[in-house]
Amino acid sequence: MSKELQDIDLLNSIFQSSIEGILVIDANDTILKCNLASEKLFGYETRELINQKIENLIPNKFRKPHQDPKEEYKANTKTSNIEEDLESWGLKKDGSQFPLKINLNPTIIKGRQVVIAFLVDITVQKTKEALFSIKNNALASTSNGIVIADAQNIGNPLIYCNEAFTKITGYTQKEALDKNCSFLQNNDRNQKGIGVMKNAIANGKGCNAIVRNYKKDGTLFWNDITITPLFNEANTLTHFIGVQSEVTNKIKQEDLKNQTRKILEFIAQDKPIRTISKKIIKIVETQFKDCLASILVLDKEHRTPHKLIAPNLPKEFITDSENSSFNKKKATYDTPNFLREESIVSNIKENILWKNHKEVVLTNDLKAYWSFPIMSSTKQTLGTFSVYNKHAREPSKEEKEIALDMSYLASIAIERHHNVIKLLENKKNLEKHAQKLKEKVASRTSELTTTVQKLVESNLSFEDQIEETLAAQKSAIASKSLLSAIAKNFPNGFILVFNADFKMLLVEGEAIIKLGLDKMIFKETTADDIDMFSEKQKIKLKQDILKTIAGEHLGFEIKYKNLYFSVNTIPLADSNTVISSALFVYSNITTQKKIEQDSQNALEKEQELNGLKSQFISMASHEFRTPLSAIQTSAILIGKQNGVEQEPKREKYVAQIKKNVKQLVVILNDFLSLSKLEEGRVIAHMQLFDFVALSKTLIEEVSITKKIGKNILFSSPSEPVFLNLDPKLVRHILMNLVSNAIKYSPKNTDINIKIAESDLFVSLEVKDQGIGIPEQEQGKLFERFFRAKNAQNIEGTGLGLHIVKQYVDLMAGTIDFKSTPDKGTTFLIKWPKQPK
Repeated sequence: MSKELQDIDLLNSIFQSSIEGILVIDANDTILKCNLASEKLFGYETRELINQKIENLIPNKFRKPHQDPKEEYKANTKTSNIEEDLESWGLKKDGSQFPLKINLNPTIIKGRQVVIAFLVDITVQKTKEALFSIKNNALASTSNGIVIADAQNIGNPLIYCNEAFTKITGYTQKEALDKNCSFLQNNDRNQKGIGVMKNAIANGKGCNAIVRNYKKDGTLFWNDITITPLFNEANTLTHFIGVQSEVTNKIKQEDLKNQTRKILEFIAQDKPIRTISKKIIKIVETQFKDCLASILVLDKEHRTPHKLIAPNLPKEFITDSENSSFNKKKATYDTPNFLREESIVSNIKENILWKNHKEVVLTNDLKAYWSFPIMSSTKQTLGTFSVYNKHAREPSKEEKEIALDMSYLASIAIERHHNVIKLLENKKNLEKHAQKLKEKVASRTSELTTTVQKLVESNLSFEDQIEETLAAQKSAIASKSLLSAIAKNFPNGFILVFNADFKMLLVEGEAIIKLGLDKMIFKETTADDIDMFSEKQKIKLKQDILKTIAGEHLGFEIKYKNLYFSVNTIPLADSNTVISSALFVYSNITTQKKIEQDSQNALEKEQELNGLKSQFISMASHEFRTPLSAIQTSAILIGKQNGVEQEPKREKYVAQIKKNVKQLVVILNDFLSLSKLEEGRVIAHMQLFDFVALSKTLIEEVSITKKIGKNILFSSPSEPVFLNLDPKLVRHILMNLVSNAIKYSPKNTDINIKIAESDLFVSLEVKDQGIGIPEQEQGKLFERFFRAKNAQNIEGTGLGLHIVKQYVDLMAGTIDFKSTPDKGTTFLIKWPKQPK
């Protein structure tokens, strides 16, 4: 009897100390007995569960039909247990629910049929299972290829690859598993990146490398690969994880930008047009698969196309295209281009315009034709840029953008080539004209011979100035900022996973530490807790989470501080195939954004330089033509006045020649001053002088040569006004402003010149009653070569006020003006006074 009591005490002790909840339930679902663990599990006090119904703890609505203890017991009284590890939901005293695992065992105690239920709270287990499912879904759904290799087997065979890997490579999982990743390189093993990976794997370390791989169909593609070793609890290397990102487009874009930069350098260095064109063709045939390209230029006189470059097209095909005259009435494949239209023929065989050329093209296995007109900066047709494809298709958006960029580069090169030829021709014509003028004037008088000789020397100096200007232009273009390289590190961003309550379930990626997201990994973080987003961005983020969970795939860009991110969202389904969370992939595209902006700035600068060049040549030709024509006419008239009584007329014509030579000298001096200013060779030599005396002397000189009917009114302090500036530069400034006032003012008007002095400044004011400056053009007044529309018929280079502005700035002064069309203009210059 004593032993039996001891066994009962032992069993009771085991019953009460069990970590599992234990309930004894009769056939009426009434709880007869419970241990401490079951009371704690459901939140009840000691013995508070006795005589309660099991329905209070496990409501029928939570149970599946086979989980009713009473019914199970009646149906299975002869079995040792009803069912093991049933899962249901328990209801605590406070009304909260929790997942529950139940094991039911029928038995007979003191003649009564009862069921002993063993209960375990599986909340932690369920949470871990849900998190594990989310991580697996995230790995399977990411756009990056992910593989896992067995580090403990010879050859490190693959044991896992996600769907993105199969999409990137074209191999199925069955074809890839149990193989070493090296099968992707075929025989292309001599790569720096492969050596990096081999060394890292041999030493059990992680690495990052970019390698060339080949898809199942043999297509080459580039992979940015990150390898991470995994160790077990014993610190033994067990696996390698590889994350693959296809960067073929990035590598191609980087190569395209480098080649584009080289072409711009070639253009700036005046390389041969065929060399530049060959480089353009090579870019297109490298970037486009199964394509051949050509550049045809337009013969303006005969309106026919001629081959500039087509290195890989069949000779008979080029001959056929050149024989297709632009003026023929029948339609040809080149006609649309010379009508300023692009032509996209996706299937030559079915296109009627190719009727007369179909045999030549199809014989050479060319099935599609894309062509783009090459236009000058003045919208004149220069030629056509054509691409022939071996497949019947239209160009992709990226291919069309590249083709348009290449046609633009071709237009710059061809137009520059034409301009250089034209400039050389103009130079030769100018030299011939100067020589003829020199010979004719030399036959008349020694004085005229000396004058013409000076003119020739001036012209030669002008040619030198042109060469210096072109050299400066080339140097400016060659020294442009090169395009920055795109960052290659991967992963370059981060991944976030949210549920429908906006709770952050997962955050991974290299950028999380830099952005401060690593502090949120172990917190109960929601979208509202992410400090890097503004309130407006947080609202949009929550909207995007809901849209993604609703099944949408979103793609957009965001900016954070000075960083740009490309964002892609993917809906994630749980084990029941119900979308329960949203994956957000943030990729850093800051470098690409900067490169785009740099490219745009480079193109705009090139256009500006081309505009200045054309403007300079046009202005120089116009301004030299007028005085040279006057000199030629005067020289002819002198030749006809041979009589002694004609001496006064000869003197008049000689005076006209001198006047026009002086005008040429003024123009050339402006060019030389501009060149020296831009090269930084103008230095102000400061000295103390009387500004009032200098101004009066200059006004007296100008008054002698000015036309009748224009009055110069001068006012100044009665005492000398001393300036510590460069008197030559100050004289040039005053001369230019006064000359402009005289030139642009009608007869019977006043020109007011006023010098004033205050405690801080000495000021010069020049006011006229002339034609004025249109309001919409006043912002360009001090730019090089600027001429207002209402002054186009009045001689001038457009350099005078630009030089005045530079001189004023050089001597720490300021210049301002007010102008009203047809009423006049007032210029005001201020120089700070030097402390005594």
